Amino acid sequence: MSDLSQHWTARYVDNNHTTLSWWTPHLQTSFRLLLAYAPSRHSLLDVGAGASTLAADAVAAGWTDVTILDIARPALEIARDAVGDAPVKLIEADIRTWEPEHHFDTWHDRATFHFLTDDHDVARYASLVRHALTPGGLFILGTFAPDGPQTCSGLPVRRWRPDDVNETFADVGPLVHHETEDHITPSGVVQSFNWFVIRRDQA
Repeated sequence: MSDLSQHWTARYVDNNHTTLSWWTPHLQTSFRLLLAYAPSRHSLLDVGAGASTLAADAVAAGWTDVTILDIARPALEIARDAVGDAPVKLIEADIRTWEPEHHFDTWHDRATFHFLTDDHDVARYASLVRHALTPGGLFILGTFAPDGPQTCSGLPVRRWRPDDVNETFADVGPLVHHETEDHITPSGVVQSFNWFVIRRDQA
């Protein structure tokens, strides 16, 4: 188990997941953007699912091929329990080294990408999105905004502006939507997020 895997696993082992800073009962912004922009209700990848209920909500809304990826096994188990008997795929992996085995119509990431502070990791992530999405597919990304936290869960983060996201994911496709959100943590702290929707080029 890598140091990073141990770090995130400990967060779930040592705490009730509903008290962790990123927790919210339902990812309302994520789900709204899915409904508004997703090209289909077929294949969805939730990167860094973090025990969220997005997979369960997507299955209930008709998505037929849902994959949950997280570096921490306890997070995957919580997210899987929320789905029940639905045939959801679980992947325990570090996004920095993961190799997708098939394509997805939609890639969702709420609060994983901003933990990539190394330029090489950022570039590899952008390349993964490009190659894992089907042409015309959707990339939904939620990151800390420039006025958001500088650290989270004891780790440094990289905050993102629209221009920087446009440049980083230029090879994926155009930015079709941007909005901001104030996430209120279970302890009442307000965290500023930027949300981006990018449409994968057809070519």
